[in-house]
This record gives sequence, C-alpha cells and structure tokens, in this order.
Amino acid sequence: MTEGIRKKHWDAAQYLYDHYVKGDPEMQDLLEKAREAGNVARKIFQMRTQMGYSQEQLAEKTGTSPSTISRLENADYLGHSLQMLRRVAEALEHVPVVEFLPLHH
Repeated sequence: MTEGIRKKHWDAAQYLYDHYVKGDPEMQDLLEKAREAGNVARKIFQMRTQMGYSQEQLAEKTGTSPSTISRLENADYLGHSLQMLRRVAEALEHVPVVEFLPLHH
C-alpha cells in the first residue's frame, strides 16, 4: 500500500471513529469486541496456514467440523469458547493465554 493510500485510509478510519464511535461507550464496546474477534480469527488462520493444515485437517485434529473451523476464522464470529480455543491451540501446538485488563473509561 502506498503512503498516499495509507494516509487516505487512516484519515477515513479516523473520521468514522471521531463521528460514530468516540464518546459513545456502547459503540466503543462494540468496536472493541469486533477487534477482539478479528484478532482471534486472524491468529487461528495464521497458525493453521503456517502449520500447513487445511480447515478440514484442523477440524479432524480438534474433533469438530470444518464449518466450525471456518466460523472460528470469521472475524464476525463472537462465540469463541475457551474450551474450543484450547482444543485449537493444542492441535496447532500452542497454548492459549487469557488476559484480563482494566476497562478504559
């Protein structure tokens, strides 16, 4: 991405944040949940592909269905369970880490 395009993207994102999220606790909460879900989905996808597994192979290793793996890799999915994340992490030779941070007010 060129610098000019990156700046335009940043300016647009900042505009949207300033006008639709900033100062609205409910919108800030929704944005944070969306970021968290996106981070989990991205991490599962990255680990799976780095290990060279298809969704079907990971599903087999975790004892679940390929559609469940697809759902876990979807940034819009908000139903991650700690039990399932543990199974996925173990199948990908990792350990999940849960962290509790103070709310930002």
